[in-house]
Amino acid sequence: KEDTWAYSDIVKNNMLSFFTMLSYGYMGNRYKLEAVFRADGSSRFGADSKWGLFPSVAASWRLSEEEFFKNNVLTYAKLRASWGITGSQEIGNYNSLSTLGASTNKYLIGGNVITIVLPQQYANPDLKWEETTQYNVGFDFGFLDGKIHGSIDVYHKRTDDLLLSVAVPAPSYITKQTANVGSVMNNGIEVQVGFDVLRKK
Repeated sequence: KEDTWAYSDIVKNNMLSFFTMLSYGYMGNRYKLEAVFRADGSSRFGADSKWGLFPSVAASWRLSEEEFFKNNVLTYAKLRASWGITGSQEIGNYNSLSTLGASTNKYLIGGNVITIVLPQQYANPDLKWEETTQYNVGFDFGFLDGKIHGSIDVYHKRTDDLLLSVAVPAPSYITKQTANVGSVMNNGIEVQVGFDVLRKK
């Protein structure tokens, strides 16, 4: 007897975000301070870990506007520093829930082909946001009224609670599960230089 299958590709996820920002500039933004606080909630995570809190702060100082900097070879100079946390929820839908799926094995009972439904993954109520914390110190500069310009940035970035697929210990019908495991760290220097070769009015 012919086996009949029913399929559904409907998936759904929800995300809710709140954020507030404070920006303060003094003496025409010669000195500037910015702070942001963000809260994100995602249905993709475990029941007790749906919300992530992500603050950041940044400050800058335009040295080229100070009296002691006048007649310097640099026509523009600014120091910057920042710190912040960001989150990632890119794991697909339903990875924190226990799910079922049709087995490739079928059985013939009473002349009917029976499809067996088995677990696809175990529930993980502790699944939470992957978080990246970054520190950055930068210097923007310009020569010859900005005809030569650029920036130098030194950064340190660390990502914790990586969202990865991990093996489930045997014996188990399920072999893989999404979990928060491990950390990765990056340090570096970025240099950018630009030239205005031709200017026209």
